Amino acid sequence: MTNKQIENKKEKLIKELKKGEKSEFVKRFDRNTFIKDLHKKHINCK
Repeated sequence: MTNKQIENKKEKLIKELKKGEKSEFVKRFDRNTFIKDLHKKHINCK
């Protein structure tokens, strides 16, 4: 990886982290349901 690529990745990460910090807090978050939904979406889509 070049220095420019690394710098671009850092900038993108910082931008996304700041966006996440400004987002709302989820009041009723069920971890197990969230994980099941992720598995349905990403693992079973072969």
